[in-house]
Amino acid sequence: MNSCNKISHLFLYFFVCIFLFSCSKNINEVTNENNTNTLTKNEEKAVDNTLNINNQKKEKVFKYGKTSKVIISVNKSIITNLDIDARCKMVAYLSRREQKDFLQGIRPQVKQRLIDEAIYEQLAERFKMEISNEIIANYCKDYGKRFNITGEALAQKLKKEGLYETFIKMVRSRVIASYITMGALQKELIRINEKEIDFEIKQAQKSNEQKQYLLSEIVFCSGRGIQGTSAKSMAQKTYDELVKMKEKMSVLVAFQLIAQQLSQSASALNGGFLGWVSIDKIDEVTADTVKNMIIGSFSTPILMKNGNYRIICLNDVKEPGLVPYSESKIKLAVVSVPFNKSMSREEIAQIERRISAILDCKSEKELQGVAKDFGYKFEIQKANMQRIPEKIKETKIGTCAQPILLKNSLNIYMPLSKEQEKINFSIKREEVKESLEQSKKIAYAEKIFKDFKNRALIIRNSAENN
Repeated sequence: MNSCNKISHLFLYFFVCIFLFSCSKNINEVTNENNTNTLTKNEEKAVDNTLNINNQKKEKVFKYGKTSKVIISVNKSIITNLDIDARCKMVAYLSRREQKDFLQGIRPQVKQRLIDEAIYEQLAERFKMEISNEIIANYCKDYGKRFNITGEALAQKLKKEGLYETFIKMVRSRVIASYITMGALQKELIRINEKEIDFEIKQAQKSNEQKQYLLSEIVFCSGRGIQGTSAKSMAQKTYDELVKMKEKMSVLVAFQLIAQQLSQSASALNGGFLGWVSIDKIDEVTADTVKNMIIGSFSTPILMKNGNYRIICLNDVKEPGLVPYSESKIKLAVVSVPFNKSMSREEIAQIERRISAILDCKSEKELQGVAKDFGYKFEIQKANMQRIPEKIKETKIGTCAQPILLKNSLNIYMPLSKEQEKINFSIKREEVKESLEQSKKIAYAEKIFKDFKNRALIIRNSAENN
């Protein structure tokens, strides 16, 4: 009798071990980015239902008529391969880069951004935030300005490409993030004391006595959980794409677009914008790079001490006590050469010879004399640095830029001087207080987001390799 009991106990122990091994195997097939604790039975069931871990062949067919698979689960939200494909296509379309290698290269960053957007949507739902259509429309209007078109025109272009719904999802997350930053979830009033204001005023006075740099950034974090792609690789690919994009749009617009879509820092919501900073406020590695940059350029990827990679864009420069470079005035000597496409070959050949003589001029007096000899209009103009073409900005004082074709003429410009007006430094305590309040709201918003994300159950389908 005792021997029978021992045998039955052994069999029972054997089957329990098999059952436990089977359960642990199913659980281990799931990757949870933020929660390494053992999953509960309800969580196991949610995982199986969401990702079909036990049967990867199960699929859904979405309204687009394409086979869809769930790639990532963020609590109750799901991100499908169609969501990822559509976002990649939208980023490429807005960046005017729709090649396959670009679409594949941005895929890891897009996944991370979609995870963050799912978190923002859940925060909005949890705190019952209402996002009106008017706010969405205003955001679209501002976005359209970057392409020199109206919000309605941008919407039509996106609808034509089948990307409007994806764009609106992105816009919603931006608005939600903005609401949180403005203090929509603030539990208590932020208080700023007089000592804080005094300290900030002293810091502002000190900064005004130093050279200031207007910077933007794109950041790729090491160890962010993006599978199959290192921060270094992503940074280099992004840099390569920026180089190609600047041939089709201004550097500042291209940088802002990429920063909003791919950057992994809090500044991404503002297109990577960091604001005015002095060299002593920048880390040593970045400072050495910024000192050697020219306005309107971006750096190669910079390896930070924390292992992250960063690309910097220099938007503007401000010397102590002077207005920013972009607001400075430039004095130009201008020669207008009459030109139209109906001219004969002989007339065009003559214009080419005369333009060659004009370009050889090395002073205002010499340029004026040559223009008079040819019977061309000569005048002196003053222009805002922001409104003149890059080729004129880059031309040295006392030399001529290459001709610029206008409606009925070819204009040749010679920079004579660049003037930066002096400014009287003044700062109001109320403005400083508002700035401090906003900084604390931003910090509070980042804390809310990080805390919520750290508690979220984020599950990836291991079948997705890219």
